[in-house]
Amino acid sequence: MAEELARTQAAAVEDFTDADIEALSEAPLLSELSSADAEAFRPHARVLLLGRGERLYQQGETGDCLYVVIAGKLKLTRSSTDGREVLVRVIGPGEMFGELAMFDPTYRTATATALTDSRLAMIAHDDLAAILADRPSVAMLLLRALAHRLSEVTDAATSLVFTDVPGRVARALLELADKFGEPQEDAILVAHDLTQEELAQLVGASRETVNKALADFAGRGWILLSAKSVLIIDPERLRRRARLGQDAPSLRQLSQIVELRLDGELGIWPERAVHVGVDPGHDLSRGAVTGSERRLNLGQSLRAVRYVIVEDSQRLGE
Repeated sequence: MAEELARTQAAAVEDFTDADIEALSEAPLLSELSSADAEAFRPHARVLLLGRGERLYQQGETGDCLYVVIAGKLKLTRSSTDGREVLVRVIGPGEMFGELAMFDPTYRTATATALTDSRLAMIAHDDLAAILADRPSVAMLLLRALAHRLSEVTDAATSLVFTDVPGRVARALLELADKFGEPQEDAILVAHDLTQEELAQLVGASRETVNKALADFAGRGWILLSAKSVLIIDPERLRRRARLGQDAPSLRQLSQIVELRLDGELGIWPERAVHVGVDPGHDLSRGAVTGSERRLNLGQSLRAVRYVIVEDSQRLGE
């Protein structure tokens, strides 16, 4: 654990203040703590200051500290052996990270880097273990946070299988808006502080493909793009495009011959992800479904397939 310890010792460290406790108490997760529970952290917590672009810890390093963001933004990234990098998560005020090392203080599974100047609360493994042993309510809070994280991982894995790139871009924008969005007049300003490459890493696609989806959303009037920020004008359209709240079809549905009627005509149009129904905002320029009847056996393959009903060759924005 020498690498992370040496880095935190070299960084600017301050005492945990009343203002820090107040800022963290307003976070949704930590707001459940009683004042006594919150005060229990004071003797053990230290405040760590990071400059923009400064690395907190590196994937593969040993570490045993839990961190909570008081102010600022950080990113967690993972790298492959051939040098490719994926952005796992963007972290903002009130969110904790590094918690896996609290239960299994071995190697860090990701690299943590500050996207902006950041202020973090830092608690060492032994100190937190003493708090958890004395205050079960804090232990339950940490377990709920871990359960929420597991749910996020499951959702992300499902999205990669069942959702195409534009849908994942829409979902990422909405999730960033939930964390960092500031209401404006008839819009939401999201200062995500991500480069185009980092946003592509977050979505899990190439920068070119993500930029194409963003340009398409902007062309439809759903968003307005700026450097490292986006103004969301029509969140409901993005929500439909991301299919939030909709269940993916089962294999049984995929093995049936689907017949859907649109203005007296039947039609199925194949794409790459799993969905049965009209795909709002999808590029339908590949052609129109015409004629009295067209059918496709969805059971030909268990690979993910999207079926879009097309009335004509224009794009459907509704």
